[in-house]
Amino acid sequence: MGSEFSCMIKEAKILASTLGVPCVDSIEEGEAQCALLVSELLTDGCFSSDLDIFLFGARTVYRDICLGGYVICYEMDDIEKKKTWIRKKLIGALFSS
Repeated sequence: MGSEFSCMIKEAKILASTLGVPCVDSIEEGEAQCALLVSELLTDGCFSSDLDIFLFGARTVYRDICLGGYVICYEMDDIEKKKTWIRKKLIGALFSS
């Protein structure tokens, strides 16, 4: 029957298909394929357990799909804002010392 996670993936694919949402299985590096789909405006986000997907160019990543029925969403815009804020704070600390 497979692991609990693989069963959950199968169920998610059935649900997505029922709702008319296409699912794509990647042969190789799934993160690169997902990021390409995003860059071509063919999808709004990607499900991945690896955050290196941002290095491939993904902008929205859904992660930690849990059996309890929730998922964590990471947005590159939020990460960039926080990075800029931290960078500005560090630059300010350098000049004030």
